[in-house]
Amino acid sequence: MRRIALLALLVVSVASCGEERVVTPRELASATEVERIAADSETIISAGVEAWNSGAAETIRAVYTDDIVHHDDTSGMHIVGIEDVAEMATTVMLFFPSYQNRVTDWYIGSEDILAVYEIWNLGLGGYEFTEDDPLVEVDLLETRGDRISYWTLFHGLDSLEKRSKATPERIEEARTILSSHGSAWSSGNPRIVGDLYTSNAIREDTLFGERLEGQEHIRSFAESFFAWYPGAQWNLRLPFGDGQGESPVTGGTYVISVSGPGGQSCEVHAAVLLKTSEDQIVHEALYYEPESLIRCGWAR
Repeated sequence: MRRIALLALLVVSVASCGEERVVTPRELASATEVERIAADSETIISAGVEAWNSGAAETIRAVYTDDIVHHDDTSGMHIVGIEDVAEMATTVMLFFPSYQNRVTDWYIGSEDILAVYEIWNLGLGGYEFTEDDPLVEVDLLETRGDRISYWTLFHGLDSLEKRSKATPERIEEARTILSSHGSAWSSGNPRIVGDLYTSNAIREDTLFGERLEGQEHIRSFAESFFAWYPGAQWNLRLPFGDGQGESPVTGGTYVISVSGPGGQSCEVHAAVLLKTSEDQIVHEALYYEPESLIRCGWAR
């Protein structure tokens, strides 16, 4: 029994004060709930892809609620209501009748979806996007039933550069914060993580029911994270975000290399949305590719 009790707890040293604190194992996400959210999300995403590929405004209308809100800081758009969204869709199809898109990756929270798309047969900002060189769009989708009720649009940073929709300074700022984020959460050092965030920052991980308020709480969580997943490495895949706006959002998708069940190497696919102020994170929201959570034992 003593051995079982010892295995149930992780003990880590706090080097700064020479004390030890006990870190309890992380409460895992429910695999049943992850699978349910994933199935619902896939249905909604697939319907959206098929509707926009059809080019038919009526088919596109069926994807959204009557009170749909579409927000895109980069293009300065804030559209409310299905009639105005349908009008926008009609205009897109008028100018780009061969418009096509596909979803490449998608991630879930407990109540919303983050989906990555490639779009082609489209010309924006004097740049022609083709199937071999597509526009990368990232959509944050809030849903009601089987329809989308709020749609916030971001772009891959490379696509923003091609569209000339972001200054070089904005692109560099976004790349720098994402690089710092990945390096900090790969460092094994909770102080480096804490320094990324403002004193009153909020970090939300709805799938795990975690809401951290304040730099010290985030630093303490990082200490636990490094005990749960020693040697974890966050590798940036896709940097994205707003190109313009008063408080542009920066986002990134990552592959987190960890030890999975049985000690085998495993990759958790995650995405973050970051709001920043003066090179520090004010708010962070996390999303996950569902199958990778179950495969790596983060959901059971």
